[in-house]
Amino acid sequence: MRAANGGGPSRLQSARLVAAVAERGSLAVEARMHLFEKPRYNKLLRQACRSARGGDGAEICGLIVDAGCHLTFLPTRNVSRQVGHFALLRRDVRRIVAAAKILGQKVVGTFHSHPVGIATPGKADIKHAVDDSLMFIFDCTDKSGCLWKIKGGRARSLRLAFATTHENDG
Repeated sequence: MRAANGGGPSRLQSARLVAAVAERGSLAVEARMHLFEKPRYNKLLRQACRSARGGDGAEICGLIVDAGCHLTFLPTRNVSRQVGHFALLRRDVRRIVAAAKILGQKVVGTFHSHPVGIATPGKADIKHAVDDSLMFIFDCTDKSGCLWKIKGGRARSLRLAFATTHENDG
């Protein structure tokens, strides 16, 4: 993967993070523009929309990891049994945080989908978020997404862009 500026982690570095997470069991970047991987975004957006069409109201969810030059999504299991809610398993979160730390990366937030709502954090989303973290919400109705900064019990929309890659974007 290469960021628009030509830098960025190699495929090997990205594979190492995935391998470290699998082996272990399972952004606070204040720039004006937050850079995400386009292929991973597209894949998760399709997954969120498929899940929403499934009729059970299941949300996808996971963590946002700052990989240095871009942010990446790492999906986890949604253990919530309530329709229209998400919950991360503490054990999954601890494993991903530990794997990211080994690679010199940092978990900086969460992501989830809104199967039938807009990509704006609800009161419960904000209440349960870690203060001073990022939150990305996939809007399954509009087939889009929005990045938010959660701080002091408030959500502020952030600008985002996509890293260019040499892989297909699907």
